[in-house]
Amino acid sequence: MRLVLIVPSASDAGDDPEVHSVAAWVAASGWPWAVQRLDESRPGALGDDDVAWCHAGQAVPTLPSAWRDALSSWIAGGGGLLLTALATPLAGALGAPDESPQLQRIAAWRHADDPLWDEGFRDWPDYPHIRGAQGWGRHPLFDGLPRGTFTWRAREGEGVARTVFRAPHWPRGRVIAVDRAYVRLDADTAVAWEYDVGNGRILCLGANVALAARDQQFAAQRDRYLHNAIASLDRARRRAEGRAEGCAQGRSGRGAGGWRSSWPRRGAPAVAMCDGGGVPALPPAATRLSSVLEMEGDAREGAPFTVAGRRTLVVGDEANGSREWWMHPLCVLSEGLRLTVDGAPLTATRVRVTPGGVERTLRDANARAWREVVATDAARAIIHLDIAPLDATAGGVLVLEGALRLRLQWPFPGQALQPLAMSVQRAEEGRYCVSVAAVERRAGLRLAVAGAAEVTASEDEAAPALRVVGHAGRGLRLAAVASAGSDARLQAEWAALAQRPLDVVLEDRSRRDAERRQATVRLTTPSVAFDAAWEWAKARLAACVVDVPGIGSGFVAGYAASRPGWGDSRPGYAWFFGRDACWCGDALLAAGMFGEARIALEFLAATADVTGKIVHEVTTSGVVHYDAADSTPLWLRFVSAYAEWTGDLATVRALWDHVRAAFDRVVATDRDGDGLPENVGVGHGWVESGPLGGGAVTSYVAAIWIDALRRLAPLASLVGDHQFFDRIADAQARATGAFESRLRDAATGRVVLQLSDDGSAAADLTALSAVPVLLGVDDTAGGDAVVRALASSDFATPWGVRMIPASDARYRPRGYHCGAVWPLYTGWASLASYRRGDARAGWQHLASVAACAFLRERGAFDEVLDGDTGAAAGICPDQAWSAAMAIAPFMHGMLGIQPMASARGCTLAPQWPPEWRAARVDGVRVGASRFSIAMRRAPGEETVEYTLQRESGDAIAVALAHADGVATVMLDNDAPHVITVSHAGGPDGRR
Repeated sequence: MRLVLIVPSASDAGDDPEVHSVAAWVAASGWPWAVQRLDESRPGALGDDDVAWCHAGQAVPTLPSAWRDALSSWIAGGGGLLLTALATPLAGALGAPDESPQLQRIAAWRHADDPLWDEGFRDWPDYPHIRGAQGWGRHPLFDGLPRGTFTWRAREGEGVARTVFRAPHWPRGRVIAVDRAYVRLDADTAVAWEYDVGNGRILCLGANVALAARDQQFAAQRDRYLHNAIASLDRARRRAEGRAEGCAQGRSGRGAGGWRSSWPRRGAPAVAMCDGGGVPALPPAATRLSSVLEMEGDAREGAPFTVAGRRTLVVGDEANGSREWWMHPLCVLSEGLRLTVDGAPLTATRVRVTPGGVERTLRDANARAWREVVATDAARAIIHLDIAPLDATAGGVLVLEGALRLRLQWPFPGQALQPLAMSVQRAEEGRYCVSVAAVERRAGLRLAVAGAAEVTASEDEAAPALRVVGHAGRGLRLAAVASAGSDARLQAEWAALAQRPLDVVLEDRSRRDAERRQATVRLTTPSVAFDAAWEWAKARLAACVVDVPGIGSGFVAGYAASRPGWGDSRPGYAWFFGRDACWCGDALLAAGMFGEARIALEFLAATADVTGKIVHEVTTSGVVHYDAADSTPLWLRFVSAYAEWTGDLATVRALWDHVRAAFDRVVATDRDGDGLPENVGVGHGWVESGPLGGGAVTSYVAAIWIDALRRLAPLASLVGDHQFFDRIADAQARATGAFESRLRDAATGRVVLQLSDDGSAAADLTALSAVPVLLGVDDTAGGDAVVRALASSDFATPWGVRMIPASDARYRPRGYHCGAVWPLYTGWASLASYRRGDARAGWQHLASVAACAFLRERGAFDEVLDGDTGAAAGICPDQAWSAAMAIAPFMHGMLGIQPMASARGCTLAPQWPPEWRAARVDGVRVGASRFSIAMRRAPGEETVEYTLQRESGDAIAVALAHADGVATVMLDNDAPHVITVSHAGGPDGRR
């Protein structure tokens, strides 16, 4: 392929810096290239292997008639033309529909006038005024740029010019991308579109492609975007894609989502995705909702529940039942289900919760009892609802009502799939099929209904309403399947429903709960409540592994109901997060959940930026943000921890290019060369906003970086990358020295919170101070002071540790980053306490985290709690890293495990609570080995008896640290090994 640059005439270009910059860009592109100028009387010959590009930044180029005729003929014959910025209006003269985009010229950019700067972010320090492009789905324009990217950062006073289409004036070609700002889409503004002209194609990138921009922060992303645009126009590639698309259409019968996805056409109709297959029978449930893990009690007003599968999520509350149904990335029910009998609402009296379902006992106005079960399929996009009278002789007509609003997850606009159309078909034996179709077959929902006397639907194009009327004295059964963008997938789920009735789903979920318990680490301790919380923590972490077709399988952060306004279609944090997955990785690995850890690890590698940066968040609708400074060093630490626990070097080697790129990315943020990563222009560290925000260098990120390097160096040796080992060792030495010289307060000996741009230090002692301690980066007496402070009443409450002390003038009990209690912080404090040998404080904090499982949502761990009352103060009642902190401090702190899977060994340095006389840990997993450890001590004795036993797998050497040294045993058979050692600590549990 040869790239031919078409340069505007001198009279049009003048001193246009964009024209000069594009010439330099093409020369450095790596493609064979040539230049043709519109000043010339006629164009040179363009061949089959050529792609032409015209770019302008100050004026729309004038196209002479000879050029128009020649280019039009070449494009119609199969040529590919790229038009960017102010050159896009030329498309109409070259065979595209005769339509013109809006020309938007801004003399000087002003941050204060940014139309996409949401009011909720006006108080953010260094708010990023950035722009880019967001696609709908797959398109060659976004190869290596998951469905979109940022390409330009605005600077105060910088001149801007661009061309766009603004709704309702939409191009008659295909809109590839809409305007994108920080955590927001402007779906009414098209910034990239394309036209098929004869056998050729014209691709237009009208905005956010500024080669001469003053800020080049997104140069790498912009360049990849442009490379993709040019490559997508190559004639040979387009032919190959056409053949592949034809094969896909032949296999599916209706297409496979498209190689070149586009945004829906404005005014296009709703079209059903699939309309056959019969209506599956939904037999009444005979199996009782049960599991090895369940909670039961009186139904409580305001107590939420969340039930998740790999493809599904149900959010509701004990008093009112289902509020939202999700089949990722679609919300299919968003305003709750209303249940009445003889016109009066049902009242919930009892509830039973398991990881796979919720059962509520209900009473109608005549005191008749009903049972409702809602359950999600573990692996498929299927949700079941069964409501039945408990007294077969009871009368009463049950009516179910709800709105089936198909909605993609944020930040896609609520109307993106509209108009919607609902239809109802009656099948044999009184079964019904309810279908909801979205615009242009972009999504579809099918609902099987059994037991109904009548089913009716409204014609609302935004949220079609469903009404299901039962027979007197009988129940109703519903099952829903849905899909975004694939007829074949929706049809497969509908067909699977016949094989997955509610009984099968309940039995499958119960079996999976039992298998997970047996396959992972199990505890028997003096605290029955802690042991129960432990099992729920594993279940909640497992439920955060989510599969989204077209996006991938990864680890989401937590679940909650959406909220009006900014929170619309944001079901808690039910999308993929980098830092959350990495902090949860410690718990996943320690609990023996290696498969879940690998999924999380690989997803973050697969979605890494072209610079090597690891994502902060990926929505299930496919919008990716890289706005966190800690995700990348956390991921490097996660890779190393994965190797330490699993010994799976094959996976590590497969990720090694990503490891090197991530390392280079963090090193590149160190602009002053002191060895410490910087946040400015990179993203937030931990604190995103509030009185503690704005740190240029934070001890939190720096400590994570040092710990990642410390772990990464031996891993580089294991994979044989010795040159990289030397680079890591050098980076570690420089970072460690700078940490001590720049981030430690000489007067107090404590590590400071952060440094500002001018180098001044914020010496606040906060919950974040625990992170350098727990990682072993701060291993001085200053760390002891941190541990004591976090255990004091100024920080610690019965429900956890505050971010800042209650005595601080900035303290706000519900302040997200300035006062509230997070179980995550409490877990950090526990880990730090164990690291410094304070077992009493370690257990105090750990028990506070575990208690969350019994407070608000049954078996779940809240995200944020009020610092004064312990009431919910955050978004999610079911937060992944809160659950993780019921596991990681026990394994890494109380048990003191350090795995060395590649060496087939591990060390243990237990710090049991002084009052514990016995405890047992089964299923400890290191590499291919599993073993158990039991502890017993008699009152008043100064010795502890340990029994270690291999359960399965390879032989493993276990080194047990105690007060007088280390005792090592080789577990190479199934016989128990008994060791009696000195007490690990004094009367207060300190080592």
